[in-house]
Amino acid sequence: MLEYVEQESSIELASKAFHWVVHSGRPLTLEEVVEALALDENEKKLDLNITFSDPRDLLRVSSSLLYEADLARRGEESYKYIRLCHYTVEVCIIRTTLGRLFS
Repeated sequence: MLEYVEQESSIELASKAFHWVVHSGRPLTLEEVVEALALDENEKKLDLNITFSDPRDLLRVSSSLLYEADLARRGEESYKYIRLCHYTVEVCIIRTTLGRLFS
């Protein structure tokens, strides 16, 4: 799927965003994913220069991987969060992860 990412220079950020969405314990908003991409693993600090200045750019360059969906919780306002574009990818990742855990 990464071959469909629009800008080659953004493949690494799109891949990291994909991993954040897949491995998150809860649904993440677009702003949270972009902020997570700004984490510098080596220096353990936030570096906003290494991510998208406009959060919507993440969706533009990774449109084959991620999209923004509405989540409505009972008794609360709905909010937008980032999801995988293809449910089958999510199922495959879950099966692979579970297979590793129980093999």
